[in-house]
Amino acid sequence: MGKDETTTAGTTVIAADEEVAPMYWNHMTTFFLIIAINNMYAAQVALLVAGGAFSRAIAAVVGGMTLTSWGVAGGASPLLHAITSEILPRKYRSRAQAIVTSSGGLGCLLALLLAGFRNCFNACAGRFAFAAIAPALLYNPPPRELQIRLPFGEKLRALDWMAYFPVNSGPVLVCLGLLWA
Repeated sequence: MGKDETTTAGTTVIAADEEVAPMYWNHMTTFFLIIAINNMYAAQVALLVAGGAFSRAIAAVVGGMTLTSWGVAGGASPLLHAITSEILPRKYRSRAQAIVTSSGGLGCLLALLLAGFRNCFNACAGRFAFAAIAPALLYNPPPRELQIRLPFGEKLRALDWMAYFPVNSGPVLVCLGLLWA
């Protein structure tokens, strides 16, 4: 511990002579990030439903029914709930999780109401673009203490490299297994 610091039950209290910048919760930024996450979830479900609803038209244009990449985009869907929990205060998390989950239903309606897979694809492409650009521009969390203190090599050694392959390939393989069944 440094000068004028005390630790009580796992929390560090800094003396009054050091200034700590307050962290503000920007409502507008959070609103756009939640909308981007909902768009991503709705677009993933819409493409999945559209792949089933318009499978013959897609196969006729693309050139065969053996393409199995239509359901692979849903592999990162559980991460959307984690992002929502990360950017909101604790008292709003349950409402945000409910909104993210309900956006899947809106994605199903989007896929079925649009006439043809090209319209659905274009609408989902716009949703994916918004969902990719909004967090890149708006999500800028303050750095944590270990991000500042540790050198780059120690950060790389601290990562769980053995878990990255199964965590990333597992959902994709499950989706492929369901598509091939």
